[in-house]
Amino acid sequence: MIEGNNDLNIQTWLEEHGDYLFSYALLRVKDTHLAEDLVQETLLAAITAKNTFSNQSTIRTWLIGILKHKLVDQFRRQGREVGIGDLIDQDEGDNLDNFFNTNGRWIDTPDTFTNPDLAFQQKEFWKVFQQCLSGLKPKQVEVFLAKEIHGMSNEDICKDFALSPTNVWVLMHRARLSLNKCLKINWID
Repeated sequence: MIEGNNDLNIQTWLEEHGDYLFSYALLRVKDTHLAEDLVQETLLAAITAKNTFSNQSTIRTWLIGILKHKLVDQFRRQGREVGIGDLIDQDEGDNLDNFFNTNGRWIDTPDTFTNPDLAFQQKEFWKVFQQCLSGLKPKQVEVFLAKEIHGMSNEDICKDFALSPTNVWVLMHRARLSLNKCLKINWID
């Protein structure tokens, strides 16, 4: 344990936060082994950076922040293909322990949609949205997903992608315009 910081007991991180981190990663990458690797990378990075923890958030929030960066790096390594499941983000405030067991499976199966037509429309929308995303330039997709899906701040995007704030703004603007045009053509009209 680090002196002066009673919350920073690294021996308990895996036990206290490992299942939550695993579920968080598994929801995004849909691969058990990859999710385990990302959790390991997150914990190693946290141990390395433990002296930078400033107690301005909980350990879990800090670890999730590190995991988000690891996920962005993973998506960047994977190339430019984005799965629909990667587009759906979950608030950090949700307690995933209430929904998933330790192997990432649902504890209780979610209720089925009461309106199959609406469910079909939602599924079709995400297919069209995926197609529209694939029409963007790779850097636009990366920045758009980092900002709009993963909730990264402009400052973090600038740092992680080595871009200026103006460049981020231009990439987001062009991505939104292209997505708007594509969705109007392929979904709205």
